Amino acid sequence: MNQKTYAKIASAATFLVTARAIECRDHLDPPLRLARHILEVLDDGKHHKPCEIAQYLMETNSNYREKGLNSNTVYQVLHALKKGSLPLLSDSKKGWYFQKDLVLELI
Repeated sequence: MNQKTYAKIASAATFLVTARAIECRDHLDPPLRLARHILEVLDDGKHHKPCEIAQYLMETNSNYREKGLNSNTVYQVLHALKKGSLPLLSDSKKGWYFQKDLVLELI
């Protein structure tokens, strides 16, 4: 992922957790759409490793299945979202997850 895309995701991070982003997710630019799909995976409150997220998105979304989705890309998107002030936490053994009480404050 290049720096411009990283910055774009980071600057849009708080928007991506809003209901408006959910409504218009099909019309978002591809990097923001990927970020929104990753956030939807994390919405279940469980820990997810980037490789698990990539695998799930490839299984459930034909666009990612056709083009492929690298777990390193998912990792970079997660870092960009965290830099964009989303309360994402990571554990080296369990994976990434939302700090739910802080997400509600953003909305």
